[in-house]
Amino acid sequence: MSHKISILAAAAAVSTAALVLLAGGAIAQEKTSYVGPSIGFSDGDTLYGVNAKFKVSDNISVRPFIQFANRSVGPVSASVTLYGASASYDFSLPSTDFSPYAGIGYLAATGSASFQGITYSATDSGIYFEVGTDYNISETIALNANYKFKDDGYFSFGGAYRF
Repeated sequence: MSHKISILAAAAAVSTAALVLLAGGAIAQEKTSYVGPSIGFSDGDTLYGVNAKFKVSDNISVRPFIQFANRSVGPVSASVTLYGASASYDFSLPSTDFSPYAGIGYLAATGSASFQGITYSATDSGIYFEVGTDYNISETIALNANYKFKDDGYFSFGGAYRF
């Protein structure tokens, strides 16, 4: 008799586990990652590019970005590219669509300027600190604003498609 009860208990446990797994797969998952266009402001320049967020765990995300700027004034032309990524801690605020975060990352910049056929190029890189917030407009659209603390600082904001 005890073998029949053990077999029934094991079958019930396996059936319950299967139902939980199947039901868990049917529940829609929250869209916590995104990618989208951004605009940035640094040292008098306006930069255009792409930012992204990839959720790694409940409160940890990786946030890569790349932005470009070109400017010409008379015979002088200049361009700059900023790129990097940060690891951020995403703070959970109950009952709100805002999600503030703070992080640390690595930023690289390349720039060049040309004047009458002479070109000067430079690069810079280093660690930066970042604070910002995400705002979920809908299930598939988010806004992002952040400030990166490196040298003169750098502010950017953008929209994004959530997935």
